[in-house]
Amino acid sequence: MLTFLATAVVFLVWFRRVRLNAEVFDAHAQPMRPGWAIGAWFVPFVNFFLPYRVASGIWTASTPAGRPFASRALLNAWWAGLIGSRLFVVWSERRYTAAEEVDEVLDAFGLVIAADVLDIAAAVLAILFVRRLTAMQGERVAQRAAPVAPMPAAEQTG
Repeated sequence: MLTFLATAVVFLVWFRRVRLNAEVFDAHAQPMRPGWAIGAWFVPFVNFFLPYRVASGIWTASTPAGRPFASRALLNAWWAGLIGSRLFVVWSERRYTAAEEVDEVLDAFGLVIAADVLDIAAAVLAILFVRRLTAMQGERVAQRAAPVAPMPAAEQTG
């Protein structure tokens, strides 16, 4: 549990940072204020779609110049994996808690194991999402940092 909490804090710090970076890249692509990068995760029910909305704006603003469109497949897969995993965990735990017969317990236990596998898949997608978005922002920064032309050598007179 401690590892999960530490990972969540680090993710939220990173998410806010990339949101602030996205504001510099393209402020018009941001549908929500920067504080929602963290706050959206803690509002019941709307936390099923507001963090995605923030992430979508970040993704749009972080798309490197010269690329009119960056595929959202990874963004969508990450979000679907996260939400799907959370919903499946809740459902499987309720089935396990309600199970009374041995067969019901074994079936529900299988569902809990499947939920754990989905959690792992969602975590892998989150890692890929973080790496890709960080790389996109790095590329975007590199494009903004125009190389400085060297000063012409001064002619020596003698």
